[in-house]
Amino acid sequence: MQQASVASSVFFHGGDLTRLARQFGLKPSDILDFSSNINPLGPPDYLRAWISQDVDTLDTYPEPRAESLCNALAASMNLPTDTIVVGNGANELIYAIVRAAPAKRMVTVEPTFVEYRRAAMAANLTHLPVLTKPGREFPFQELESALQERDIVFLAHPNNPTGALLDRENIAEIIRKRTEILFVIDESFIDFVDKAAPQSNLSFAHLGLNNVIVLRSFTKFFAIPGLRLGYSISCPDLALRIQEQLPAWNVNAIAQSVGKKILSMEESASIFKAPGPDQLSYAGETRALIATNRSLLLRELAEIPQVHPFESSANFILCELKNGTANDLSNRLMERYAISIRSCHNYLGTTAGHFRVAVRSIEDNTELVRSLRAVLAEASDATTRQANPVAPPPARNYSRKRNKRPAIMLQGTGSNAGKTLMTAAFCRILLRQGLRVAPFKSQNMSLNSFVTARGEEISRAQALQAVACKIEPDTRMNPVLLKPNADTGSHVLLHGKPVGHMRAVEYQKHKASLFKEVKASYDSLCEDFDAIVLEGAGSPGEVNLKKNDIVNMNMARYAESPVLIVGDIDRGGVFASFVGTMEVLTREERAMVRGFLINKFRGDPSLLRDALDYTLLHTGKPVLGIVPYLRGLNLPEEDSVTFKSQAQDQRSNRDIQIAIVDLPHISNFTDFDALRLEPDVQVQIVRTGEFPGTPDVIIIPGTRNTIYDLSYLNQTGLAAWIETQARRGAEIVGLCGGFQMLGQTISDAGQIESNVALANGLRLLDVETAFASEKTLKQSTVVHIPSGISVRGYEVHHGQTKLGNARVLLNSGNASLGCESVDGMIWGTYLHGIFDDDQFRRWFIDRARTRQGLQPLREIQARYDMDAGLDRLADEVQSAVKLEEILRIMGL
Repeated sequence: MQQASVASSVFFHGGDLTRLARQFGLKPSDILDFSSNINPLGPPDYLRAWISQDVDTLDTYPEPRAESLCNALAASMNLPTDTIVVGNGANELIYAIVRAAPAKRMVTVEPTFVEYRRAAMAANLTHLPVLTKPGREFPFQELESALQERDIVFLAHPNNPTGALLDRENIAEIIRKRTEILFVIDESFIDFVDKAAPQSNLSFAHLGLNNVIVLRSFTKFFAIPGLRLGYSISCPDLALRIQEQLPAWNVNAIAQSVGKKILSMEESASIFKAPGPDQLSYAGETRALIATNRSLLLRELAEIPQVHPFESSANFILCELKNGTANDLSNRLMERYAISIRSCHNYLGTTAGHFRVAVRSIEDNTELVRSLRAVLAEASDATTRQANPVAPPPARNYSRKRNKRPAIMLQGTGSNAGKTLMTAAFCRILLRQGLRVAPFKSQNMSLNSFVTARGEEISRAQALQAVACKIEPDTRMNPVLLKPNADTGSHVLLHGKPVGHMRAVEYQKHKASLFKEVKASYDSLCEDFDAIVLEGAGSPGEVNLKKNDIVNMNMARYAESPVLIVGDIDRGGVFASFVGTMEVLTREERAMVRGFLINKFRGDPSLLRDALDYTLLHTGKPVLGIVPYLRGLNLPEEDSVTFKSQAQDQRSNRDIQIAIVDLPHISNFTDFDALRLEPDVQVQIVRTGEFPGTPDVIIIPGTRNTIYDLSYLNQTGLAAWIETQARRGAEIVGLCGGFQMLGQTISDAGQIESNVALANGLRLLDVETAFASEKTLKQSTVVHIPSGISVRGYEVHHGQTKLGNARVLLNSGNASLGCESVDGMIWGTYLHGIFDDDQFRRWFIDRARTRQGLQPLREIQARYDMDAGLDRLADEVQSAVKLEEILRIMGL
């Protein structure tokens, strides 16, 4: 028992997070691990799907000797298959090699990987260490002098823990001269080496000598220590002897399959291939990341007075404390910050002050350096500490530095899942918690826009969310707005101002520069508010869009925001959507997802218990809320999906029928939401000329492409139908683009909206419109002349309209803001939001009642109050979600 205890203390390894968590009272996931040398990118994304498929093979035995994987490895390196042996990690092969070798003694150059010594002990071999100090030249002469017949020599290339590479030519010369000695070159970390020269000049795999074995590992480079996979390369005779020391089926079926998949996907990862651009391969990304981050980390570590780092070619760095012990440093880092480093006191040739750290992401490396500085500063005056001992803080008293404000991001399983209203709900909920809160959506594609008090254009959705926060909308909340256009891609607005039209390919090229602007807007909001509620777009699982994403996971990553994924259960398939979304996310992205919200549920939530358990089982994430289907909120929708999918208003016995024409590029469709509230109005959506009944009012809404949609009216017969209804006596109203269509002509010589220079209008109003490059964006308060009512709204248009014989409609100092026919039955305006005014809306409806011989109601019948709707929304959502858990996730 005593010998086993000594062995365990000498041969411990990094990465034992379960032991550390138990020792310090943490969860393994709490620990930032610098003690194990695993690729910081995590496993390649493609492995998750591959492994998922392989689950179906679990009822079948794997190949006993991994023959197919051996064939694939041999083909990738242009070597005979009988030279390859596959093991359950390189470590299994170390023990098998020692057992297979006709050796009496093991020789190592220390410090080096401790498992070589342990394998020697297990095989009862004498161990001779050739000692050298880290940072010194390799002891070629001492090694040669020490060698005897029937020795086995283990050398690491690059070395663990020093990261130093062997001089291939000098070592190869020794191998050639001492044919009676077996050399094992451990290249487990060689794929991390960044070399401009062909990497085939680096490896020992192609020496073609009978007294050398090369060890390689998938485990470290491809971040699969949970699977473990390694292989050896040697002459056929040695390979056979090594294989005989291994049990059948030593490598499981999934590990074998993963190895083959990696070889097929990552040809450029093989160091045996001729060098070339790594393109966007996992291997190339890894080597570039490690080279950059290692250089930065070396420099930052060297700037800490108490630390001396050694140059490294691998994905780890050996350091030496100038005072103190690595064990003490390791314990204090764990106690204060839950950061694990690898104390190297159990290596031969090191001192108690040596420790090793892995190269991780820039953010993690920065956290390590910051924590090292803090801990070492505390211990800098040993005399003071001894005279005034201070008890260490409690084991859980650690924190990760948070650079951004507390935030939560609502993403969705797809478009129209309810993200906008859920975001608005959490804005109001957090406001009630006493926080200054703001909404944020980095990029919104919508034709439903709003103009701020500064005359800048943002999405109507973020304007609504600002109302939920009881603050003025501003462009920081939606820095990039895309307004799709039929002929010329999308109209792009940055910080509320137009920057031009871009097609999809062109826009993708600008994503990087736009993201800088997005981040600046977010940081500015963080300076002014206590918490931010972010909204994503579409789905984070759109694999074709993820690379250049600036609105979903990349934004959440920058904001350091946890993510909740919203799914619409009323549309069906919500649980499959949750599971499927998680399956296509990367490991880092899945970690950002903290749970799900089910939206629009009808029924008893207890009926979902089995489905909730299933979702938790398959994703590891809980459902944190089941929000009921909410009717009558009277809040504007984000985009036209809901508008275009609306069924006809089935309410009968309504006095006034209002028909709204559905246009292909309809914009600001929420202009008509308030009309639906009126008890004496039936609102119908018109998509063809076949309209049931005779409408009292026809409204042509705004559009992002006036000339195109005007052509659509002509082609579908809707234009002729409108003209017929006008002759019959129906009131015809045009808003913004609809106003332009009512006129005589529309010219677009500069191709602002389309490639048609001139088009004839419906000729119902005596006005003409020409598109100008400069866009009108402003809020306006004006008097509606026929009613004498003051109304408030906003303008968003390129069109400049000149009046002929039409009468001015609005007392604004700008005659083109709106006009009407002599009899007042045909009118149009650029003022969005005119129907939101309760008094004007009632006057407008009562005028239609009078024409029908009905008594005007005069008193306001319905109030369009978004604030009341937001309060009700917040009440319902707050009662349906696990708010305390969500606040905890946010760090509040």
